[in-house]
Amino acid sequence: GAIIRNTPAGKIDLGASWAPFAAAEYYIPAGAEVTGNIGLNGTFSPNPSPILYVAGKLTLDASVTIGQATLAVLPGGEVYIREASANMQQNAPNPAIFVFEGGKFTTFDINNSCAFYNGATAELEADDMEITNRAKLYNDGKIESDDLELNSYAELSNCENGVVDVDGTFYLTNNSVVYQKGLASMEKLEARGVGTL
Repeated sequence: GAIIRNTPAGKIDLGASWAPFAAAEYYIPAGAEVTGNIGLNGTFSPNPSPILYVAGKLTLDASVTIGQATLAVLPGGEVYIREASANMQQNAPNPAIFVFEGGKFTTFDINNSCAFYNGATAELEADDMEITNRAKLYNDGKIESDDLELNSYAELSNCENGVVDVDGTFYLTNNSVVYQKGLASMEKLEARGVGTL
């Protein structure tokens, strides 16, 4: 694969032959800090389903579309994305974000059928978090948010060891579902439009 140690001068579309690196796997090593200029859409030739492993720090201060790519936050890795959404394609692997034990992922919005896995002892933090449009969040670690909204067929599976800590209101709306086995605390729970808990 390709190792990304610094913020690239030009945009890297993962997997694309015209990008600075054409690889199926990319790696940001521990100690490296990379900001912007990385596209996670995938779908490009010759590697249409690339994987980005992050052991260092990645900051994408923009709306990021994940197509056929996979983002894996490794132990010690940190990723900040302002908004993560998915661009589902027929007969393609589901876009996914994995946060492994000791990894940290921060975002404000997860939507459009994106699957997010928050692993054991991993932490997901946001001021206000929205999980919308059939997005799925699987939590076996810790989620902290001021407000949390599940909307439009979104799903949250809080596993047996999972912790969901919402300082404000947990909104469950428009056919969204929560599967609760772990610990969840919130100031207020508001369910409307056929939400299921």
